Amino acid sequence: MAVSIGACGLSHGNWRLPPASGSHPRSWQWLGFHSGGGHDGQASLDALKYVYCFGPVPFYVLGGVLLYWFPITARRHDIIRRRLHQRQQRAG
Repeated sequence: MAVSIGACGLSHGNWRLPPASGSHPRSWQWLGFHSGGGHDGQASLDALKYVYCFGPVPFYVLGGVLLYWFPITARRHDIIRRRLHQRQQRAG
């Protein structure tokens, strides 16, 4: 899916917000980004790009740490499947 950056702003390509809605996260305002019709400078658009790129990184790291601390071995997989099967039988 192609996203037009020039038509309604970079933030609205993925969020599907109307161009002048002002309903973007406040952290974007702290970076200098305002969705008021294309009056943002290159620095604010670059900051927004970095937020999109590096914003999810802490969640990926947390997921990796959890998988490292709680690995799903064959034994744990069998336990999880058995518990899910028991839960399904009780529910229906």
